Amino acid sequence: MRRPDVADLMLLATVTLWALNFTVTKYVISHGFEPIAYAALRFSGAALLFSGVTWARERSFSLRRRDLWILVLAAAIGIFLNQLSFVYAIKLTTATTVALLFGTLSQGALAIHAVVPKELVDVLQAVVILSVVATAGDFVRRPSR
Repeated sequence: MRRPDVADLMLLATVTLWALNFTVTKYVISHGFEPIAYAALRFSGAALLFSGVTWARERSFSLRRRDLWILVLAAAIGIFLNQLSFVYAIKLTTATTVALLFGTLSQGALAIHAVVPKELVDVLQAVVILSVVATAGDFVRRPSR
């Protein structure tokens, strides 16, 4: 049996943290935190952490002026709207349902990308995409217990 590489351990840590994200968020929101306050706290902490990583690696936060609008747009859509959607989804349904839907996002993105003529999806990928979407749809329709 081969020993796990550093990359294997990093992937395991990433998947574990991602899986815990749904459960911890549901717990925190159902025990007193408001969704917007929790999202602000999460991303303030993340911003501080990654600012430190960026400074340690780059020794600069320089940004070209013409790239500033792209950064603002990405922050508004990619962070603000994403986090509002995430924390309110967790608040309004089960963490399992949200995690399942998040798990299908990559297949949905692949399906959309397949429509673009730059890349074609082979039959096996199409079958996997359809089965994941059908399973997710069936799961979401069932009432939670």
